[in-house]
Amino acid sequence: MVKDTAGPLPGTIVIASVYDIKQYYLPLLASFAKTYKDINLTILTRDNTEILSLIASGQADYGLGRINPTARQFFTYPLITTHPRLILPRGHFLYGKKKIALDHLRDCRFVFLPKNTTSRSLIEDRFNRAGYALNVCFEAWSCADIIDCVLLGLGPGIVHDICVPRTERRLQVVDVTTIFGSTGVNLIGRKNKFLSRADQAFIQAVRRYARK
Repeated sequence: MVKDTAGPLPGTIVIASVYDIKQYYLPLLASFAKTYKDINLTILTRDNTEILSLIASGQADYGLGRINPTARQFFTYPLITTHPRLILPRGHFLYGKKKIALDHLRDCRFVFLPKNTTSRSLIEDRFNRAGYALNVCFEAWSCADIIDCVLLGLGPGIVHDICVPRTERRLQVVDVTTIFGSTGVNLIGRKNKFLSRADQAFIQAVRRYARK
């Protein structure tokens, strides 16, 4: 990859990201936009499949997602690992239980992400392999929406650890990584893309933020 080594840092960078990862990196993205005011930064919210399509077609420069593409046209940098958290509203029959097994969840009616999401597929696959069905009573667009629905008593939910509010005392939060595993988040781009100094600055900023 060729580096642009002279001049200021003007340019355009388009990033496609799944919703919760975008929210996690929002402080970084805001800081980057303020620091490099000559760079036109555009953030798109998409699912993992759309992210790869946008990068491949050149409509997006980079993606932030739970995908590790095998196609040779992409490069990836590992960023963070996210872990699933079961969130329970007060009054739920599992509320207060210290140890949760998959068998305890078989009769739950969940608030969950839509079917086309990576997280939904992974959780459903784990249920199916155990001979159970994931029962979803309400589909929410994001982890933030799931949390709102759980607080309204619509059911329990499973969200990513980076989305769990630290000060919310009305919920019981249970680490269910041992049941469902964890997922890695990657920065994805095209191998044949010319890397300007603006691109280099963005990649370095994202990778540094991931190590905090």
